[in-house]
Amino acid sequence: MNRDGVLLLEALIGLAVLSIVGISALTHVTAVRAAYERAAEREIVVHDAEQLLAEYVLMDRIALGQRLGVREVDGFVVFLDRPEPSLFRIGLAGADRPEVEVLTTLLYRPEPRPEGIVR
Repeated sequence: MNRDGVLLLEALIGLAVLSIVGISALTHVTAVRAAYERAAEREIVVHDAEQLLAEYVLMDRIALGQRLGVREVDGFVVFLDRPEPSLFRIGLAGADRPEVEVLTTLLYRPEPRPEGIVR
């Protein structure tokens, strides 16, 4: 084999290696960008869920009791349960995926004391 043939073969191998590295780098950049976009979308969803959860946290016992059950509010499915007489559980899930809760919290709202009883 002459020297020109060896140089051509080396050039082809170098181009193949460079192509493989380039494709790998492009795939990695594409995956990172997709992950960034998913994280940005998730951050917006969590922010909106936090605002809705704040509205529920500010409610008193009577208002929470009136909203027991499952309902859709502002693009979220709100699960409001009362596992104990003084405890409310609020779970928020996206309306597109109601099986995955975005945020969950427990609220303590004691029963009102009868008048005249002082502790």
